Amino acid sequence: MHDGHLNKDFFRYHPSKARSKTYINLREVSDRPHQEADFCLRIFSEKKAITE
Repeated sequence: MHDGHLNKDFFRYHPSKARSKTYINLREVSDRPHQEADFCLRIFSEKKAITE
């Protein structure tokens, strides 16, 4: 697992793993409906966040 920002070279050399006809950001789609699974929740903020 990678902690931190990924540069454009990462995306250049790691292709998308799933495709969706309705969702534009392909890297966020698991394409396995109705199956139990783990997931990662990414939250973006304009201000620095403090975690506990």
